[in-house]
Amino acid sequence: MDKPLTDALAGAKVLVLGGSGVIGSRLVEVLVEGCRADVSVLVRNLAKAVRIARHPVELIHGDVSDAELLARAMQGKDIVVDCTFPKEGDFKARCAGARAMARTIGEAVLGQSVRRLVHLSTISVYGRPSGAVLDETAPRQPGNDAYGASKLAGEQEMLRQHRERGLPVVALQPTIVYGPFTGWTAGPIGQLKSGTFVLPDGGRGACNAVYLDDVVQAILRAAVADGVGGEVMLVSGDPVPSWKAFYGAYESMLGFRSTEAMSEAEIQSALAARAKAGRPARRLLQRLRDDAALRQMVLGLPVVAQGYAAVKALMPKDRMEGIKDRMLVRRPPAAVTPAKPLLFPTQVQLGIYVPETRVSIDRARRLLGYAPAFDLERGMALTRAWAEWARLL
Repeated sequence: MDKPLTDALAGAKVLVLGGSGVIGSRLVEVLVEGCRADVSVLVRNLAKAVRIARHPVELIHGDVSDAELLARAMQGKDIVVDCTFPKEGDFKARCAGARAMARTIGEAVLGQSVRRLVHLSTISVYGRPSGAVLDETAPRQPGNDAYGASKLAGEQEMLRQHRERGLPVVALQPTIVYGPFTGWTAGPIGQLKSGTFVLPDGGRGACNAVYLDDVVQAILRAAVADGVGGEVMLVSGDPVPSWKAFYGAYESMLGFRSTEAMSEAEIQSALAARAKAGRPARRLLQRLRDDAALRQMVLGLPVVAQGYAAVKALMPKDRMEGIKDRMLVRRPPAAVTPAKPLLFPTQVQLGIYVPETRVSIDRARRLLGYAPAFDLERGMALTRAWAEWARLL
């Protein structure tokens, strides 16, 4: 972190919302240790504040939905960083919750003398990208992704308040955030240990990965930059690796290969087959095939026996035997059973793994002076050290 940036934040009164999460916790650490800022953190669940409680910060117990508490917490603050998002409820409820949270936070900021509100959005607001390059002019279309849709609802509410009321907000859209404690580190390591992860097209797609500390750098720059109110900026790493290289780094940490290549069409077919196999009727038939005692019990029920007898009397014998063979005869197990199950990406994840679209960070470079300090090799070296400490390997 360059000295002019840390000096600009020295002594600043900062309130972090959602500071017990992965990005928020690391931000608090850097603000306290690297910038010597005066930090307060609004925490809903104090049990999750272990990482930040070891620092000299003010912990405020409460929820962002409490407008009065939020207003008191913001009194005298220079900077507010919003790392919150709703995790509970269905698609509609999460979007409504995100919009309500953004409205409450924005109104609290407008009621105080806060100079800058930094709102964390996400690349997921764009849905599945297309084309060679993605920038902030692309349409927002998160589709059925509840996370992306809820973050878009919050982002739109923040920007509405900027346009209509002058809310001093900057929205940042991090991409694939990896590093200590992150889901894009613990998740892939867990996948590779528990099964063989299927990478679409062999991992040829672009993995717009960004190391955690580069996201924190962007937040700090957005907090003090001039003339950026109402701006939205993508935050990613540089250069952009492939998904094969990204997962390959974790395979290297673990010391074994645990990925498989399939085309998107093959994955879609496998997902459809699994969904079909998971239907209740098919699960019941599978039980009937595998459990002779259960099969005899069901066939012995009067209503089933009468129906079976009626169908048997009306249907040709060869056709009846064919149906019985398909539905009730247990098949022998496959000759070769894989040691580890195949783990397929979900429909939403396919929109992340397949595209070869590179994210442009030109706007963040130009407006914030943002420059990623961690390429994949350096970021993964630090990630490995943490994973060994956390005994994930």
